[in-house]
Amino acid sequence: MTDMNKTLLEQGALGAEAQDFLDSPLGRLVLTQARMEAVEALSKLRVVLPFRRRKIQELQNAVWRAEAFEGWLRGVIATGKQALVEYDRRNDLPQEDEPNE
Repeated sequence: MTDMNKTLLEQGALGAEAQDFLDSPLGRLVLTQARMEAVEALSKLRVVLPFRRRKIQELQNAVWRAEAFEGWLRGVIATGKQALVEYDRRNDLPQEDEPNE
């Protein structure tokens, strides 16, 4: 197995693990908590006074963190799926030492 194939399979496995995590009770709980945190921060952001820059920044960071968490996991899942497609594509090509039919 080439190093590239090994890397592609490892990325695929990480993507599957990330999907398994999101599908698990713990993953659903953490994702729900992150989404609730973002909604709460956005609600507070709507009413914070404009001169309270530090508070605005805190709330913006809370929204970013909550949204980024899901994005990171979804990115790992997408990368894993793409890696497995690439692995399949590479391994479906005829090898040089195999006769073409």
